[in-house]
Formats: sequence, structure tokens, C-alpha cells
Amino acid sequence: VYLWLGNACYHEDEDRFSAQFFELPAEFDKWHYVGERLLVEPERIFDWMVNDQGRLHGGFTLRVTRSRLAEDKRDEYDSHIGATTYEDDSAPKS
Repeated sequence: VYLWLGNACYHEDEDRFSAQFFELPAEFDKWHYVGERLLVEPERIFDWMVNDQGRLHGGFTLRVTRSRLAEDKRDEYDSHIGATTYEDDSAPKS
């Protein structure tokens, strides 16, 4: 399962990130809750996104989803994710 987490922090002493659930599939709410922090090892991160006042960096899977939408649905999608500009970022190196 792939989940988007928010408010990420890097913990250098542990070489891990922590981030919060901001939404959960219904079947997960017996184990987790929105707002809970989760520790994540860097190698388990599939995608990332930074939204700097509407300027979206990363978010590669969001970009694919957007590209598959009909033109007339893209503005609504952008509003939902808070993007006004998609920066030309390259994919992270593995």
C-alpha cells in the first residue's frame, strides 16, 4: 500500500524520517489514526513532494495522475492538492 504522509521531519541521528498520516483508507483506522506520526526508513520512500506556496516540487505520482485527467478536471485537481505551478524537478536518484 502506498500512502501520502505530511509534515515530514528527518531524524539524522536515526537516519529516518517521521511524518503524519493526513488521510487513511478505512481498513487502516483500526491500527492508525489521522495525525499519528510514523517512522520511515529512507529506502521505503517511493515518492516525495514539497509544496512551497503552490509551487510543487516532486510529486511524480501526482503528476502522472494529473496527466491522465481530462483537461477540464485538472484545475479542480490542482486546487485539491494546492498546486499552482509544477516545477521541473528530476526524479530522485536511487
